[in-house]
Amino acid sequence: MMIKFPGDLIFVKSKTYLGWVIRWFERSRGESPSWTNHTAGIGSVNNVIEAQMKVISTPFDEWHQNKEFQLWRTVDLAFSRIGCCDNKGRAYASVSSRVVEYAEAQIGRKYGVMKIIPHAFDGLLSKITGGSPYVFRRMLCLENYPICSWLWAYAYHTAGLDFGGDPKRITPDDQLDYCVNHPNKWERIC
Repeated sequence: MMIKFPGDLIFVKSKTYLGWVIRWFERSRGESPSWTNHTAGIGSVNNVIEAQMKVISTPFDEWHQNKEFQLWRTVDLAFSRIGCCDNKGRAYASVSSRVVEYAEAQIGRKYGVMKIIPHAFDGLLSKITGGSPYVFRRMLCLENYPICSWLWAYAYHTAGLDFGGDPKRITPDDQLDYCVNHPNKWERIC
């Protein structure tokens, strides 16, 4: 049985054509193929919070059926769960509760469907430049509509944790790459 904690991240590899297209656009020039095309996370009651057509919450046991996914946990959240103290004996604020509170507050919000096209254009631009452009997404000014990676990037950002960049620019592939490349901060659970 897999032990899940609130705030754990889930990276999903969809077997659909849309999933393949998203992974292709997320892949930067010179980068190995992207494994993930969707980010979700564990909420406070063994539920999965994710941005679909709106931000939803689904019991994990129901959600994980027939899905290929990886579950990742940050050491920063793991330490906050067991009540670590700083060098002056003060208990850390519950980082995981801040992450989960933010994600759960988004439940019911409409998905940022219009962000998909500018993401794709920025993805094409990254294939040309080799960088991580934020040109087309910036022009839309759709900050109030969450997408899957945005939801969890901002949730972690509220707790002072990030994925190596501005939460508005992070893709599921960026998040997974960050976890893989920072084994001192993240561990794969399954």
